[in-house]
Amino acid sequence: MLIRKLASIMLILCLLNSCGQDQETELTIPNRPNSVPDNAMWLGGTDGGAWVVLSKLKDDPSSIYRAEVYGDHAGEKWYIGRLKIEPDTGADIKLDNPKIFGVWDGDNLLLNDGRVLKSIDEFDPFK
Repeated sequence: MLIRKLASIMLILCLLNSCGQDQETELTIPNRPNSVPDNAMWLGGTDGGAWVVLSKLKDDPSSIYRAEVYGDHAGEKWYIGRLKIEPDTGADIKLDNPKIFGVWDGDNLLLNDGRVLKSIDEFDPFK
């Protein structure tokens, strides 16, 4: 009985370990469209994503960031404006580290620690 439990645990650990490795090796960055700034970071995976430029202005409140979000393949502008961190824990966001960011969901930039950068400005991509 104990041997079966140990074998099951080992199998689960092996599967979890191999799943994590597969995800990392599948990530590819598409060619950057000409309309996307050189300082944009790629946030996404094999099925798509977004190019994102984040910045912080010294006159903004600590919870406010600036963002430019561009489409993955065509590089069209998806959002340009301010983002507000929620919840505001006071912890700084390292804007040059793409590993802390999850995905752009169309309105918000999800962080891997559970926080969200929520868009607070209206943006018309046709202007």
